Amino acid sequence: MRIGIEALRANAFGRGIERYTMNLLRALSRVGHQEEYFLISEDSLLKEKLSLPDNFEREAPKKRFRMINRKGISLIGKILFRDIDVFFFPNSYVWYSKYAKTVVTLHDIAPYKFPERFFKSKKAFNDYKLKLFYIKKNADKIITVSNYSKKDIIAHLGVLADKIEVIYNGVDSKFKRIEISGQQMAGISERFKIEGPFLLFVGGLDFRKNIEVLLKAFDILVKDYNIPHKLVIVGSNYGGSLLRLSVEEMLKPLNISERLVFTGRLSDDDLLVLYNAAELFVFPSIYEGFGLPVLEAMACGCPVICSNTCSLPEVAGKAGLMFDPQDHLLLSKLIKDLLGSKENREELSSNGLKRANLFSWDNSAKETLLVLKALMN
Repeated sequence: MRIGIEALRANAFGRGIERYTMNLLRALSRVGHQEEYFLISEDSLLKEKLSLPDNFEREAPKKRFRMINRKGISLIGKILFRDIDVFFFPNSYVWYSKYAKTVVTLHDIAPYKFPERFFKSKKAFNDYKLKLFYIKKNADKIITVSNYSKKDIIAHLGVLADKIEVIYNGVDSKFKRIEISGQQMAGISERFKIEGPFLLFVGGLDFRKNIEVLLKAFDILVKDYNIPHKLVIVGSNYGGSLLRLSVEEMLKPLNISERLVFTGRLSDDDLLVLYNAAELFVFPSIYEGFGLPVLEAMACGCPVICSNTCSLPEVAGKAGLMFDPQDHLLLSKLIKDLLGSKENREELSSNGLKRANLFSWDNSAKETLLVLKALMN
């Protein structure tokens, strides 16, 4: 089978869709040896960067792929793409005229549900809705990454349930339990001024990550229970973005600024050390299509407390403590109780390691191939 893949956002240093595309390509190279893959990418070194074998070819988008946003040229497009059996779009992007059997991954519909946070103009929102229209129209199958997202897509876009396949993300094998050397910890301490125990949050200042409830809970823990911990906040500042929460305003009534460490975005190597060194990982998100940081923390043996909403119950299962993401009082109690019980932390850590082992990119790739092959039958 000859598979075209839009790989414009495959990036070893990205997260989200970039990470999804990169890991899926690498996994396809391990489990899909019989297929031929044509990757549409600007990066002439993509194959080398991802160590992809000879059944992968890279093609510049300025060639035939530039036709995908043109309408009413279906016949010409089918001739140009006649060597492709199935075309796979992993980043919620699709052609306007359909040139081959088509599969699209629609990770979530957050921009549709929160347009005021994603679009600065009505035109930009309408352009996004047009993309969703063409996904619904031209995709033979839609892959999404959780049952929560599937229900969202059905409810808001009116897509038929049997057109949607749920394939969970994997967790990268680099996230694992390690023994942290004194040199590694000294490096982290020096760079980020982290001394002593700390709680960890990964997600930045994106409004969906709901950091306000964590800051309120942490304030209670410091003020009322005198915990010695710092709170390490990893992720983008989202400066100038509509997605950004104003953390400065949140902190005005609180007295915890000296206990907070904002690292910005970090490399996987740095994240690996922090996941392994943290006493707890807390993820109070109110909207996720999947929730990869929860699995990354579990894979490193870090006990997890996360929201009981959106996709997170599917991801964490019974291996994480869950709470209502609007209830900072409950969150502060859960953190306090868990910090006070080494036995409970060890149980969560053990359960988390087992849970993370259920999610692999090789399984994701195998299931994706089954969807692609089914269209040829």
